[in-house]
Amino acid sequence: AAAVRLARAFTERDRIAVCGYHGWQDWYIGATTRNKGVPQAVRELTGCGTGFSFEALGRRETTEQAFRMLRPGGVATVIGMVPDGQMVEIEAAELLNEKTLQGSNMGSNRFRIDMPNYVDLYLEGRLKLDEITARHIGLGDIDEAFAEMQTGGFGRSVVVFG
Repeated sequence: AAAVRLARAFTERDRIAVCGYHGWQDWYIGATTRNKGVPQAVRELTGCGTGFSFEALGRRETTEQAFRMLRPGGVATVIGMVPDGQMVEIEAAELLNEKTLQGSNMGSNRFRIDMPNYVDLYLEGRLKLDEITARHIGLGDIDEAFAEMQTGGFGRSVVVFG
């Protein structure tokens, strides 16, 4: 059996509450380690860096951190939507360590198969979407919400019909 260690780094209190609610209890990297930087803190906790990291905020800084915290051969996956036109910088020499930075479009899901499963998990109370939803919007607000998402504004919004 394999053991999995989880490190997470968040800067906003509401995101910390979400982590606690979902039971992520292994390591927390926050304001106390920010002075040395999140990647350095992860390397100290793991001894060499992490094999996998996931960026879910859609920010240039956290994307760069996700890559810098990798061990040789590690893979950083960007899930968040980094605003259009923003460039991400990585140190070219780090590529010699066979590190990978990759993106994910909608979680690389199989929509027709996965979406019904997500709905079932939500209805069973096993997928906690209400706890990570920032706000509910009407159809008239969808353009504004999409623009905010592209610039790194609000978190997840749910469109309410009717």
